[in-house]
Amino acid sequence: MIGFEFFILFLAGLGAGMVTGLLGASAVMVAAPLMILFLDYSAFSAVGISLATDVFASLTTAYVFHKHGNINIKPAIPLLIFAVIGAYLGSYFSSSFDTSFLSKIIGLSVMLTGFNFMKRGVKWDISYLEKKFKLGNKKVQVVFLAILGLIVGLIAGTFGAGGGITLLIVLVLLLKYKVHMAIGTSVLVMAFIALSGTIGHVVYDSVPFYPFVIASIGGVLGAYFVANKTNTLSEERLNKLIGVVFFVLGFLLFLKELLYLF
Repeated sequence: MIGFEFFILFLAGLGAGMVTGLLGASAVMVAAPLMILFLDYSAFSAVGISLATDVFASLTTAYVFHKHGNINIKPAIPLLIFAVIGAYLGSYFSSSFDTSFLSKIIGLSVMLTGFNFMKRGVKWDISYLEKKFKLGNKKVQVVFLAILGLIVGLIAGTFGAGGGITLLIVLVLLLKYKVHMAIGTSVLVMAFIALSGTIGHVVYDSVPFYPFVIASIGGVLGAYFVANKTNTLSEERLNKLIGVVFFVLGFLLFLKELLYLF
């Protein structure tokens, strides 16, 4: 492995780990574009390596948030189970059809979500949906969470991105988590989602060992450092920072799909 390739892989992993440590979001939106642009990796391999890196970055972040008491997994178990199933199915779909158009839509949606975070945080009124679908009923809520989990997993496994962001919003709006608790819980769920997606990619031989190891080292270091800093931020400042990063990640996802064309 030449020095330049080593540097880009480590940088991609480091940047991805930092984003995971801040948001609990997927590393793919940061790592995959760098691998495609500078190393000429195929899109499928770049997503596979990034998902594998995501497993270790997410587990590191979850460990730090757990130390600070910011994980509450029990209410999110239906999300976890069905998200893992969705991620494995999504990894299969990603190899069999063109996801470029839908990825661009997700990228634009994430950018708009980031803008909303910057303006007012997560303060959207979903009382109409809660009444219409009777989400106050525990059994209905479990079914609703299972469906959302499947969707989140499909998004993460198919596009390699967007799942963690969607999960974060669901935890805050539907389960009424505080932002720090939502990040800690979502990143633990995303670790299992990333593992499921990685297994799917390994089956299709798209996770070369040495690039994965180098990127993962960077991912663990970035995640550990930033996750510790994130737990010291006020909720207001964290909301604004999340908004900025969401906006940038949405742009990177959009850019990643443009890079696939060349």
